[in-house]
Amino acid sequence: MTQEEMTARGWPYDPFNGLKIMKSDLEYYFNSDPELQKSEERIIYLKTLVETLEEIMGTIRWRHTHIKNMIDWRRFTSGG
Repeated sequence: MTQEEMTARGWPYDPFNGLKIMKSDLEYYFNSDPELQKSEERIIYLKTLVETLEEIMGTIRWRHTHIKNMIDWRRFTSGG
């Protein structure tokens, strides 16, 4: 990002004042960023939504088999 873009968003250009961040500390800074947290929450929500919709579609896709099995079970239990 350019310095102008960062200034437009209200972010400091060098938030670490020239300090070099170690690789092991990156997770600490990523976890403290509220924008990254919102993005992670959104990703988790959308993944959950997709999984739920896939399960619903699977149920709809195979409902004819489930209905047939229920009818067969009723016939079996009623002796017919």
